[in-house]
Amino acid sequence: MDGDTEDRLRQTVSQLEQALECRVVIEQAKGYIACLRRIEVGEAFDRIRRYARSHNQTIQSVSRQVVDRHLVL
Repeated sequence: MDGDTEDRLRQTVSQLEQALECRVVIEQAKGYIACLRRIEVGEAFDRIRRYARSHNQTIQSVSRQVVDRHLVL
């Protein structure tokens, strides 16, 4: 395997790790909101998505704020 191939593989692994971490944060936020508000997980995600859209933020950013207890939806 040459250096370019190794670099591409490392980059791909890094991107996949970041995507997984993002997904975990979103799932945690959905679970927290669902439990806190006693609503379905789908409704919790809708709240995150609506808030993100109306405040010009990403779903990941809003989810991180929820998980860090800086935002309650």
